[in-house]
Amino acid sequence: MKTRFNTYDIVCVVTELQKLIGLRVNNIYDIDNRTYLVRLQENEQKYVLLLESGNRIHTTNFEWPKNIAPSGFSMKMRKHLKNKRLISLRQLGTDRIIDLQFGSGEAAYHVILELYDRGNIVLTDHEFTILNILRPHTEGEKIKFAVREKYPQDRAREKEVGYIIQKKEERPVTDANTEKEFYSNQEFHPMIFQQHSSMPYKEFETLNEAVDEFFSSLESQKLELRAVQQERDAMKKLENVRKDHDQRLVALKKTQNVDKQKAELITRNQELVDKSILAIQTILANQVSWEDINDLVKDAASKGDPVAKNIKQLKLEINHISLYLTDPYAESPDSEESNNENDNDRIPPMVVDIDLALSAFANARKYMKPTDIYVHADIHGASSVVIKNPSGQLVPPKTVNEAGTMAICYSVAWEAKVVTNAYWVWGEQVSKTAPTGEYLTTGTKKESEIQDSSNIKEYKEDTHESDSDEEDIKFPDTHIKIQHFTGTKINILTEPSDNIEQSENEEHVIYLGDDKPVILKPIQTNSRSIGNIESKNKQQKNFHKEIKEDMKQQSKRGQKSKLKKIKEKYKDQDEEERKLRMEILQIVTITQREKDLLKAVKDDQLARNLPGKVKLSAPKLQTLRK
Repeated sequence: MKTRFNTYDIVCVVTELQKLIGLRVNNIYDIDNRTYLVRLQENEQKYVLLLESGNRIHTTNFEWPKNIAPSGFSMKMRKHLKNKRLISLRQLGTDRIIDLQFGSGEAAYHVILELYDRGNIVLTDHEFTILNILRPHTEGEKIKFAVREKYPQDRAREKEVGYIIQKKEERPVTDANTEKEFYSNQEFHPMIFQQHSSMPYKEFETLNEAVDEFFSSLESQKLELRAVQQERDAMKKLENVRKDHDQRLVALKKTQNVDKQKAELITRNQELVDKSILAIQTILANQVSWEDINDLVKDAASKGDPVAKNIKQLKLEINHISLYLTDPYAESPDSEESNNENDNDRIPPMVVDIDLALSAFANARKYMKPTDIYVHADIHGASSVVIKNPSGQLVPPKTVNEAGTMAICYSVAWEAKVVTNAYWVWGEQVSKTAPTGEYLTTGTKKESEIQDSSNIKEYKEDTHESDSDEEDIKFPDTHIKIQHFTGTKINILTEPSDNIEQSENEEHVIYLGDDKPVILKPIQTNSRSIGNIESKNKQQKNFHKEIKEDMKQQSKRGQKSKLKKIKEKYKDQDEEERKLRMEILQIVTITQREKDLLKAVKDDQLARNLPGKVKLSAPKLQTLRK
């Protein structure tokens, strides 16, 4: 609530009270120790002027209650001011001080009313010597407000100084030569108020100059502020785009890490994923409804089936299933041997979506990088080995050899004790995949053979059927000598035999560590067996000739359409696949390695190697397995 006059109020009220000039003082009363009433009268004009120290001055028509006994300050003013005419009423400078002059010349008296701070009322003579004061006090060390002291008239501000209150602005700097900061004009005042003391300001000699500067620069300042605002909006939009881009990058990195972990979980749980896919595909092949499949999975999980327990959800409408996969190589949290590195490499359990139309590797490839390497053995049932290559640089050959060795050791070739090859491809080279260990169509992968391995030393012997006779490759004989020393020390020496061209019919004597020699007799070649092989080769050639002659006769008899259908049916068949099928159908000879492979491969796995539309008819195949 406003209870006191400000400068503007004083200017207005002083202008209005000019009508009291020329009236005489009739009497003076006091309401309290700070408020006084001055009764002015001239003929029929009567006014009551109210003076309140520090707050107000105005005429009043209200009947204020007066003190019965007047105070000493009232009596002093009655003594000097009664019947005196009001000569002037003015404001001292621009301050909140009003000077009321009663009488003229040496008989003049002044009543000075202060309307700021705690306020005051001072009665002086014509020389401004204080005759009486309502609140005596001292300002500083020199100025004293007391009786018989001079009232300092110069303390009021006679000359008005102008100030322009400014605000510090910052423009988005894109050029090094452009100033980043500038000041905008906000307000103009004749003084610095308390609320503006901490703000920057510009001082002028007069208020007139300050007002002229403020309005003359107003239009140019508006244009500058508008341009700065546009720059700010543009920079804000750019910053928002940058923040959005950074947030998207962070989200993509998180998604990439999650996909990488999912791919690693699928690779580490390849056997479980393959079994789950095979189980659901088998049930779907039997034309079981989706609701019944869901019930079967729940029933199997309740009975403790290891595959069904990991199936969390069936999404058959999109041909997907959700598997709960854990890291089988992760150490337990209670293990004392676990360290910080293992904690960083540990993959948390996740629910991963598996596509039923793809193999475990194909599902894992969805989460793989193009720079990763996929290693597999050239045999059915081989495990998929993935080499993670986050840096994208070349993988050391030793790492590839170790991965190839691992793929061979975890295949059926290890159980069958046969030697096979391993291949590797880049992750981006795989465009279409089949179930693990099965054949791929031509052009699916660009494979690179792993030449050798540091863990497995392979001696390969390839038998090729050809019309021309080939000479046997002879390997040099090697003698192994074991030298015994004192204690348990031994020395093993290997020396190549000098008689490489020695006749193969000569007997060999070998000592196996004891005193009993073992005599190896030369191998007796059976001429009949060679003749049988030659006769079989001739029969095979005759068989091919008869087939060609029959096909020529059939074409001559008008069955060209049938040959056209056959060509259309087997147009995608390459030479290797054709030879493989011909060998299965004809089965003239079979090597010991093929027998071992047939023993290791199951019937259902063998059938999976053949296309669905090809019917297998080989009655003698099972006998060869025995």
